[in-house]
Amino acid sequence: MTFGRVSDLGQFIRESEPEPDVKKSKGSMFSQAMKKWVQGNTDEAQEEMAWRIAKMIVNDVMQQAQCEQPPEKVTKIFLWDPATGNQIGRVLSGHSKWITCLCWEPLHINPECRYLASASKDGSIRIWDTLMGRCDKILTSHTQSVTCVKWGGDGLLYSSSQDRTIKVWRTQDGVLCRTLQGHAHWVNTMALSTDYVLRTGAFEPAEATINPQDVSGSLAELKDKAQQRYDQVRGKEPERLVSGSDDFTLFLWRPAEDKKPLERMTGHQALINQVLFSPDTRLIASASFDKSIKLWDGRTGKYLTSLRGHVSAVYQIAWSADSRLLVSGSSDSTLKVWDAKTKKLAIDLPGHADEVYATDWSPDGQRVASGGKDKCLRIWFLLTVKAMLRPSA
Repeated sequence: MTFGRVSDLGQFIRESEPEPDVKKSKGSMFSQAMKKWVQGNTDEAQEEMAWRIAKMIVNDVMQQAQCEQPPEKVTKIFLWDPATGNQIGRVLSGHSKWITCLCWEPLHINPECRYLASASKDGSIRIWDTLMGRCDKILTSHTQSVTCVKWGGDGLLYSSSQDRTIKVWRTQDGVLCRTLQGHAHWVNTMALSTDYVLRTGAFEPAEATINPQDVSGSLAELKDKAQQRYDQVRGKEPERLVSGSDDFTLFLWRPAEDKKPLERMTGHQALINQVLFSPDTRLIASASFDKSIKLWDGRTGKYLTSLRGHVSAVYQIAWSADSRLLVSGSSDSTLKVWDAKTKKLAIDLPGHADEVYATDWSPDGQRVASGGKDKCLRIWFLLTVKAMLRPSA
């Protein structure tokens, strides 16, 4: 994940003028903002100096773009055995630029989980057959980098892009079903109302074990159990999807049925880094560069409250399995655990020496993992937090 692009300078550039089209000839392309500035100055010496500076800037940008070819490894996908840590199968290659997101086929659709979807800065989504080690489908309709991909439980694939759109694909044949439009800038993040049950499949978090050998049952039995859990969470309505953007807004969609949003969700004062449905689908949480986390109604998109306490940008969030607690990681080097019921800070988790870029809650709800700029991975045991939150007898 890259956060450098949203520095104060980067925000100023994007908010003031459109980015220049660098597809034109090298050294002769100038932004409209520079042209207006130069044309507004009558002093010839000042004008000549401005044009020289402009040419230097453009040449530098073009040289940087030419040098920023991704290393070969970052365009490939490696498969690993989680029990041994060894690489397995073939290396999957085909993307021409960095891979931004990966998503496995849900267990209840295919108990072998052999298919994997990848999104890339090259603007494409690829569906891979990991057993055969080859690309099965290439989905090309986005015009800019694909930022996120989600494999839904009803056989649909959702992709978001810097082209400001979300596309809905049919995974069976790769057909584009519809395009969701409404955001005014890059779509950074998406979440499905069924994300948690798709992630955990047939396995109940309360019964989780740490040994893969403890998993019992045939593939057919696991598939049936995963289907039951998915149907229970999904209910009679189709999956809902929420998207977050650089335009400071979120949209709530019912993408399997309609290309019009259910709700436009406003309130953040800076770009959205991450959105998540709670495991019970009742709440949506959004993290932003405005230093806040906001909670929304998971069915209507109605604003509920803001969680404030971080003194810098909030990068990532994660829900506990019971939907009671939310953990957030921030540029201020701390994690914070929030009580979703009281909507207050439950506990501070200092310890990182620098920005916290990633955090996740274990499906059994007992541990939180975090990683950051200090190159440290920390594991937090939060049973004591839950004990603190239990009402006294």
